[in-house]
Amino acid sequence: MVKVLVWSAVLYGSETWTLRQKDIRSLEAFEMWIWRRMMKIPWTQHASIEQILGMVDESRSLMESLRKRIDYAKLKEKAHDRQTWRQ
Repeated sequence: MVKVLVWSAVLYGSETWTLRQKDIRSLEAFEMWIWRRMMKIPWTQHASIEQILGMVDESRSLMESLRKRIDYAKLKEKAHDRQTWRQ
């Protein structure tokens, strides 16, 4: 449910983003914040990333979803360029 509702809202328009290292870290932190929030784990508990992901039975996927969207957008752009060049 999180991947369908939250990730789609967060990644809206991400095909056009220029990602810096700071942006990547912020997105990864947001992903972990969502999982902590969903499991009601306070920051004072000091649970590791692996522990939290184990509790929700997930792996980190936000950045992978973003990379797939960007790759797909680039692929579509290349296909469009080829079609216009042939005409």
